[in-house]
Amino acid sequence: MKYNIVNVGNSEWFNFKSDIIYGLYHSLIRRGHDVTISHNRFARRTNIVVGADFLANDPKKVDDLCRNHVDYIIYEIEYFDGKTINHRKQFNVSNYLKLIFSSRYVVTPYKANIASYREVGYSGSILYARWGHFPELRNPNISRGAGEEFHGVFYGLAKGDRRQKLASLQASNSTKIAVLGPRDPHMLREYSLSSARWGLSLSYGTHEAFVNPFRLYYMSANGIAVLCDSTRDEDGYLSLAEYVKFDALEDRLLDAPPSADRVIERASAESLFGNLKNVLTLPG
Repeated sequence: MKYNIVNVGNSEWFNFKSDIIYGLYHSLIRRGHDVTISHNRFARRTNIVVGADFLANDPKKVDDLCRNHVDYIIYEIEYFDGKTINHRKQFNVSNYLKLIFSSRYVVTPYKANIASYREVGYSGSILYARWGHFPELRNPNISRGAGEEFHGVFYGLAKGDRRQKLASLQASNSTKIAVLGPRDPHMLREYSLSSARWGLSLSYGTHEAFVNPFRLYYMSANGIAVLCDSTRDEDGYLSLAEYVKFDALEDRLLDAPPSADRVIERASAESLFGNLKNVLTLPG
């Protein structure tokens, strides 16, 4: 089949989600498919949409896609609760639902999303596939033999409770923390991951529905052991991390992590290709 993986959104988020896009790309290439990648551009092939939440903000584009019967699959990497994405206060849910109802089908790595789609009346196919490891996740620019500059590194959005947690860790006299967001260059992220003792995955609040697997797999595949204070994990992604209550996190950051080889071995146990091979190749 011919696929086009289309990222919808700005360039910063395209770069930030590159490991997700590459995971889909390499898994489909391995199956022998003809695959292209584009930014905000739909092609005359089956499009796999990453960033439907961004697309929902463009009513004209949504109407054009539906009216012209553009062929697309939604790969939803965010949490949909039936009303909004990731509890955003300003979200065009009606446009989002238009996209969902006009799609060939929806794929998600989160069980929590399935019930939400059914609750809003979507009766089409919702396919669940856990995220996993793929060889190209290994980044040659991340070296665990580099000198240690940070006790911990976090990359992602500093939102909700996470903002206060990171501020608390950065204010500590005993730990040094690197915090990187979508606007920071990938080179800086790679350097910080090379020179940090631990990776961090922090919950942004009690309403968080699941653990972000993309961050866990990227760090683990590159030998960075992860400390996580999230508790809701219906999908089992916390097997890649060590759970630590936030109150105990600062002390744990001072301890030595497991070896990089051990972390990589654990991350490699579940293949993304194996999880996706029967999901992204179904007929409409």
